[in-house]
Amino acid sequence: MLARLAWRNVLRNRRRSAITILSFAVGLAALTFVWAFIDGMNRQMIRNSTRQLAGDMQVHLKGYHDDPTLDLTMIDVAPVLAAVQADPNVGAATLRLQGKALASGADKSRGIQVVGVDPQSEPRVSDLFYAVVAGQALVDAYPGVLIGEQLAEALGLGVGDEMVLVGQAFDGSVASAKLPIRGVFRTGIDELDGRLAVLPIAAAREFFAVPSGATAVVLRLRDTDQLGTTQVRIARGLGPRYEALGWPRLLPMVVSMARFHDVTAWVVLFVFFGIVAAAAANPILMSVLERTREFGIMLALGMSRARLLGVVLLEATMLGGLGLLAGNLIGLAVTATFAHVGIDMSAFGAALRTMPGLEDVTYPVLRADRSVMVSLVVFASACVTALYPAAKAAGLEPVAAIRGLTPTRGARSGGRSASQRRWPVFMAIAGRNLLRNRRRTAITAGGTAFGIVAFVFLFGYFDG
Repeated sequence: MLARLAWRNVLRNRRRSAITILSFAVGLAALTFVWAFIDGMNRQMIRNSTRQLAGDMQVHLKGYHDDPTLDLTMIDVAPVLAAVQADPNVGAATLRLQGKALASGADKSRGIQVVGVDPQSEPRVSDLFYAVVAGQALVDAYPGVLIGEQLAEALGLGVGDEMVLVGQAFDGSVASAKLPIRGVFRTGIDELDGRLAVLPIAAAREFFAVPSGATAVVLRLRDTDQLGTTQVRIARGLGPRYEALGWPRLLPMVVSMARFHDVTAWVVLFVFFGIVAAAAANPILMSVLERTREFGIMLALGMSRARLLGVVLLEATMLGGLGLLAGNLIGLAVTATFAHVGIDMSAFGAALRTMPGLEDVTYPVLRADRSVMVSLVVFASACVTALYPAAKAAGLEPVAAIRGLTPTRGARSGGRSASQRRWPVFMAIAGRNLLRNRRRTAITAGGTAFGIVAFVFLFGYFDG
């Protein structure tokens, strides 16, 4: 009976019910899209950063990550490579030999990282060769070099020019070489585009005078969600002489940016929750205030306060459920559309370049756990929002409630007040309408004020 009564009350004022449902739906759709957009940025940033060079995991000699020197080169690297390739979650593995050098062009020099790679296995682990925008990638052991676009501009070099490298060899001697530039790559990551030169690993071994081996074994995993367990399994299998590090340890800047995005998402979502609750509370409170006399009559006829409380809560629950359905349909449809076509952010290219791994087009990511969580919170907001008006209705005194909407003596008096004489008639009417139901006016003004404060806070937060 209570459910039927609540549903009839919902249908009785369809316009107000539609506004309430729309408030929940738009809020839920906005929350779904914002969270999916931030998740998409994080996924793109992590994927690109790991795909360009770092890989999902790397294996070194113990201590190499904290002090990357050629002294910690793995000379006999074949058993290590075979051991990691035997792991069921390792999709591909490649060898790297990395060291520092001074690169020079015609009249300019810059300190860079020299990385020797295996031209055959490197494309299975990283996308670095696919980022070549001029010339060609490394396809064999021929001693050419790939450099980043920013490094090429800084040194005034191009494809076909020769670059001079000077550094310290494995045995402590001076390493030097003059190598032709075979290609120029662009990753969008300043640290790579501006300070990286890539050689075939055979040429890198010759340059650094390393007889054999590598400084790192770089891995691409089949399932990145199993990174932690795979890391523990490989480290246990290799023994204490080696360290197996996942991308969060290899790319601390990316981890920091992802955490910052998550914190930003929670701040935005918290503010949006408040806006949604305020927007939904307005029509629900209006509904209770406008039916004060009706509630008084129901109580006078013998309806219990608990049942009256239940009716109002059921109304809010039904409105919240309908808003939940509409919001998920709108939010998931819009987010899925942009997840397919992407969001072009090329107009903010300068800002994107400050965050490693981001591209001009961002694709939102739909996650079931996010959608469920947002839906539950919005639905809970609907229920919590109804507690005050429901308690207000249940606490009414029948006689006072029945008399509550009787026009006051001041409202029936026909004399013109001083304010009416001073102000135009439409302003006097508007003022009287505002004062006639002070509580409703306060609710509406409070909801508007909360929305303004929320957005002012958000702008101040991002500016800060």
